Amino acid sequence: MMRRSFAQWLSSGLGVGASSIFATQSIAAPAVRPRFVLCVLGEWNSLEPVAAVVNAFDSGFTLDREYSILKRDARMQSSFAVSTDRVKNTFTKDDERSVKRHNTVAYVLSGPIDQDKALKIAGSALELTARLINAGSTAVKMESAGIAHGKAHWLSLAQKATSASALERIRVLQEAWVKRPIEDGDIFYSIGMHVLGQPDIECVTGNMQPLETVRWMDALGHQLLTSKVRNKQFSPDTQSADKNLRPGPCTRYEEDDFQFNPYGYMRLG
Repeated sequence: MMRRSFAQWLSSGLGVGASSIFATQSIAAPAVRPRFVLCVLGEWNSLEPVAAVVNAFDSGFTLDREYSILKRDARMQSSFAVSTDRVKNTFTKDDERSVKRHNTVAYVLSGPIDQDKALKIAGSALELTARLINAGSTAVKMESAGIAHGKAHWLSLAQKATSASALERIRVLQEAWVKRPIEDGDIFYSIGMHVLGQPDIECVTGNMQPLETVRWMDALGHQLLTSKVRNKQFSPDTQSADKNLRPGPCTRYEEDDFQFNPYGYMRLG
């Protein structure tokens, strides 16, 4: 419902190129660039505390006043519940109570994201999330991946990103913004790699358990984010047999959906 309401913003970013996935294959330029959409809950009397943080941050993020509301939205409890991290238990009972108590729903958006600036913007989005929590936000969910962490975990991720090495910072951004594993028949897949400028990942499960697929997905995601994948096979370590890689388009979501990945999917197996 809300994703389709923002179609006018999504359609404003056109014509950015994508880096090659294999040395001989490239992805067509996306018709729509991804963008961060943060759903920010609080117990404010106005939207001005949110606006003050966003305006002071000055990194291309804006508060959407048209869809933000100064009243409780009963849908938020179920919306946050289905959006919690599926790998770590980062959302506490206190966080659940904070969602229930909210009286304000604010939407904060990035501009359309160029692929070569994606990681920088992802880091800015994490820092902005921490600032919003420090300004009184009681819960934050990223609509573009349907992922929510608890307040303490958002703050921990932001702190880690500040002090981490370049490679570790990328791992932090993966944990913050990429939701996985999501089951679709015999496939597990991720959502959120598009805001980091890369394809999402599908893993043919076979006999693998969900957490084993996460190990493969995270390892491939990190390689996509740190270097071009030039081979058509991949393994997360020297002990595991290679799996075939096959790039393909995103067909799960419409182009005007925030979770649509214009860079497609990379299938393992």
